[in-house]
Amino acid sequence: MGEGPNLDFEALLAQLEQADRTIASQSRLRDLVRVNHDLTSNLDLPTVLRRIVEIGLELIHARYGAMGVLGDERRLDQFIHVGMEPGVAARIDHLPEGKGLLGAIIDDPRPVRLAEISSDARSSGFPANHPPMTSFIGVPIRVRGAVFGNLYLTDSRNGEFSADDEELAQSLAATAAIAIENARLFEDSEYRSRWSTALVDISRRLMTAEDTDDVDALIERVHRLAEADLVTVAMVDAAGDELVIDRVVGDRG
Repeated sequence: MGEGPNLDFEALLAQLEQADRTIASQSRLRDLVRVNHDLTSNLDLPTVLRRIVEIGLELIHARYGAMGVLGDERRLDQFIHVGMEPGVAARIDHLPEGKGLLGAIIDDPRPVRLAEISSDARSSGFPANHPPMTSFIGVPIRVRGAVFGNLYLTDSRNGEFSADDEELAQSLAATAAIAIENARLFEDSEYRSRWSTALVDISRRLMTAEDTDDVDALIERVHRLAEADLVTVAMVDAAGDELVIDRVVGDRG
């Protein structure tokens, strides 16, 4: 008889804990719906990449976060970080290049969750003046089946990251992939539209331009639009059998 109240109390505690977990899950689900709208409604790729990191800090209660975008040879081409004060970031010898633990995730793109970064054999430490970091989550972001980059979150404000945090980070990565693809498609369509308009205008003006300054201005426009290192204009010589470089804009090496 004496154990009855204790059992009832423990059952009540279990029910309350389950209710708390249910409420937390529902809250996180609402957050993901909000995040999905936030990210997919933005079509500027640099803004999308930074917002992914900012939202990761908010949802998963991390102190620091970063997005590593892969470039050639499967190493980091961009490293967008959030959480460090500008003065702190400026004092760091160099931003990560995709080596050590970050490189391991690039080579084997699977989620990684650590209570202590330094305890992992793949960790190569931090560069000089880097703030100390303990707990860690890293998840790949796949766009059309290919790894676009990785989302990194460090220093859980709850002490360490949970399995639920890891699952939420993966859900965020899936939403991020859609947002990145949308932004890239929009960027491509905008780029093609600018090129189409510019080429029509350039063709029309080249046929009528007599002033050298007009031609030079058009070439400069192509240089900017193409984001090229070098733009040249070649003319057929009087004999009709050779091309002669007539104008050059950009880095001539």
